[in-house]
Amino acid sequence: MDVPKYTTIFSKRKSMSITINRNGDIIVKAPKKTNKHYINEIIKSKINFINKHRDIILKKRAAYPKKECKEGEIFYYLGDKYILHFDSNETKIRIQNDSMILPIKEIEIIKTMIIKWYKTEAKKILFNRLNYYSSKTSISYKSLKITSAKSRWGSCGSNGNINLNWKLIILPIKLIDAVIVHELVHIEIANHSKKYYERVREIIPNYNEFNKELKKHSAILEDIF
Repeated sequence: MDVPKYTTIFSKRKSMSITINRNGDIIVKAPKKTNKHYINEIIKSKINFINKHRDIILKKRAAYPKKECKEGEIFYYLGDKYILHFDSNETKIRIQNDSMILPIKEIEIIKTMIIKWYKTEAKKILFNRLNYYSSKTSISYKSLKITSAKSRWGSCGSNGNINLNWKLIILPIKLIDAVIVHELVHIEIANHSKKYYERVREIIPNYNEFNKELKKHSAILEDIF
């Protein structure tokens, strides 16, 4: 059996690990002086597991390929598809029917325009949804920060500060709400205990289903532009 190409990172660690990055590359982290033959044999023994998870990662990424910001390209907003169009009569980005319309005179900075628009919409909508659930649950938070994290939808600090990723605005409201409630409940319960998830499901009964769906969209967290 041929051993697939992989990258090895040696360090002072005591055990070996195998991970698949966002590009589908195999990354092996191993203790210093680990024999290459031994690494090859471990990879061979786990090849089915590796191939299965690499396929999952590549399929997720294929669902959200990097945007070229060209006429007719598909963009998502609150879970719905919009076709990118340019109109020289417009002065700013506008959603109309199934179209995302941009002023054609700004085409050289179209990527910057779209990201700025997404972030503006995210700040408004995420703030409103967070306040809704804060009021509904009587859980107070200290502040909200809109982030560009590459590996997480949100986080909650021990001081009650909540961070939410602007790319959430690409997803349906039900998934946005699931992330918001996940972080908000951490103000009450800092861990991921049974009690914590029971509290989350009190607020969003379908949380488990929504959480699984969120994982299918994880490629959005990458640099999709």
